[in-house]
Amino acid sequence: MRIVMDPSVTLDDAETVPFKLKWQFGDYVKKKKDVPYEVIYRTPEKTEVHLVDDHVIGERYWTLSGPGITKMAAKLRDQVKTISVDDIPSYVDATKAEKVKHGIAFAALLAPEKFDKRFFAWFERGFSHRNPDVREQAIVGSGYVGWKELREKLEEVAENDSDAEIRKSAKLMLEGFELQDRGELEE
Repeated sequence: MRIVMDPSVTLDDAETVPFKLKWQFGDYVKKKKDVPYEVIYRTPEKTEVHLVDDHVIGERYWTLSGPGITKMAAKLRDQVKTISVDDIPSYVDATKAEKVKHGIAFAALLAPEKFDKRFFAWFERGFSHRNPDVREQAIVGSGYVGWKELREKLEEVAENDSDAEIRKSAKLMLEGFELQDRGELEE
């Protein structure tokens, strides 16, 4: 389960939560080119919680696994402002490209495992947006979701986008999916 933080929540804000809730520090992952900064905690209820400051998609979020994730998600939502699926349209439909980029990222991070028409429509808006940064965010976001329907859309972008850099990014994402399908790339 992912709990996505509102863009107004700073890393400092997020890092105070584990101390308030008396979680045990477990480990951390250093930020690298394609690897986000991550801090791993264990709660008294034995829930594993990862604080992720993801520079790749440009958002901060929590991932939860193990027992008690529903209760832990509620606790996190009480501590910091978060984004829900219901918030996505106001971002994706915005006039400012930066806000639309956030919306595409939220859709990627909150998308269900199985194909969903509503989320797909948000990605389609991103792929066809006039701003290349938004189209790039749709490409990046598709890597978080992985639906075959998004792969088909990536093929269209790789062939037809007006921006050479966007076509190149779409091709790279497709190559990554192919490597993953062959078991040559970690998920």
